[in-house]
Amino acid sequence: MAKAEADPSTSELGTVIKQNPAAGSNPYQLVPLLTMATVTQPVDNSQSEPVLTPQETEAIKDKVRWLCRVANPFADFYVIVAIGAAGSPTVTEAARRHGDKQTRTHAKDLTPTQLQVYVEDFDEIIYHLPFLKHRLESDVPSKFIRKTLNYVQSLASQARQMDTKTIKQSTVSLIPQKYFPHGADSNAAVNPHEFIKVLNPGATKSWRGWGNIVTARLLCPIDNLSEFIADPERQACPPSSTRAKLRDGKIKLIDSAGDPKLPAFLYDEDMTDGSLAQGLFRGPLLLAVYTHIFIAPSAATLGAKVSLKPGNAKIHGMMKVLPPTICYAAIQAYITLCCSKEWKEQWKGIQFPRLYILLREQFAHSDDPWRAETLKWWDEKIFGGAPDTDEELQEEERETQGPSMRSRMENERLARIQAASQAAVFRHPARTFRADRAGYMWIPVSVAPQRRASPVPFPFPGNTNNSGDVPPLPHAGDDGEIPPFVDADDDHEIPPLEHTDDRDNGDTPLLVSESH
Repeated sequence: MAKAEADPSTSELGTVIKQNPAAGSNPYQLVPLLTMATVTQPVDNSQSEPVLTPQETEAIKDKVRWLCRVANPFADFYVIVAIGAAGSPTVTEAARRHGDKQTRTHAKDLTPTQLQVYVEDFDEIIYHLPFLKHRLESDVPSKFIRKTLNYVQSLASQARQMDTKTIKQSTVSLIPQKYFPHGADSNAAVNPHEFIKVLNPGATKSWRGWGNIVTARLLCPIDNLSEFIADPERQACPPSSTRAKLRDGKIKLIDSAGDPKLPAFLYDEDMTDGSLAQGLFRGPLLLAVYTHIFIAPSAATLGAKVSLKPGNAKIHGMMKVLPPTICYAAIQAYITLCCSKEWKEQWKGIQFPRLYILLREQFAHSDDPWRAETLKWWDEKIFGGAPDTDEELQEEERETQGPSMRSRMENERLARIQAASQAAVFRHPARTFRADRAGYMWIPVSVAPQRRASPVPFPFPGNTNNSGDVPPLPHAGDDGEIPPFVDADDDHEIPPLEHTDDRDNGDTPLLVSESH
């Protein structure tokens, strides 16, 4: 295939940098010009290969649904690939040729943290779609890369919409009971059971958001939560109440830089101390939504604190909690609580793409102790502890835990066999014994039981007349214990029996058959 030339049509299918009036000092926001179209038919085969081969289509069915969960769900996949490949060290220079001029210019203006988000998302995409890396580094034209990613993104969007639908249907069971009206609120004009009714799947979402005290409390910015809880009129919601001020926009949901204020449901309220980082991403509702998506809906609705079965996450190879998955669950929870009827990019002036990037940036610094502590907390909640796939951790565990189960069982088996063999010396009906004077040991010799045998004189211990009579075998006493063998000459206790048979080395046999 000839080397692809610059494709002018990519600028039409690409994205542009649009200045958002509410963006403040951060104007860099990628806004798709055209709606993604599902590509189901191969492109003209006179110039290219099909968008996806049948084998590739079959291989990505289960994997592509994870792309909207582990990569930016609002970004154009082609933009992620174009910018991410430019900053990723895992691909060749050929893979960095994709993307139009505006996209490449935008990549140069990104902060290191913003570029890191694109690179991480790009790495996730090529991890789940390994064939894509080969296409990026080959001579496949950019427009066919875009068509492939458009098709992939359409499948990922379907999975995202399914998450939104199932979470909405489970809202009542996902919201912890402590957020429902009780005490003074339960005596309000509206019966507390009405809140459950308006949150049921069949109810309209217009009652959500600021429409009821449950979702309003969860959506309230963390900076205003204490004011919201202390307001005695939060249920009646007159114009002077905190809830009404949030509804009417008198209390801003956007900060001075244009970023959304962090909602209360992201936090463990028992940990908050005025610091924005303390308790962040530990809210019980966020944990329930995450469990619903990445483990199983039943694991979230049944209230299990720790899932012993990784479930869907393990099926897709996720053995530890990834920061993008936490941010994705946070956006899904926000959309479920607000009165938006479907997945949208904004609500009440809040730009969800900006909120998503803001949340991702909190995990961008690997040397931050808060990051390590937060991810450890999530691993314990979702997987019951640290992941067990790291080879170094496994090697360290092997060194500290001692012998393996297999080796311990093998040692126990050998000990049982040895004990059984020693016990058989005294029980076997087809054996008799002779004494080895040199070692004072009774040595068993197998003899056919149907033959009669005559003794051969041998100086047994304690036999001073050399008569050759075999001394009687030891027998169990009244207490069931078998006494030790004793040399009558020096009262020396004979050592334990030993399984040997030296008849093959020329020694005189103990018994000689009468037939010989």
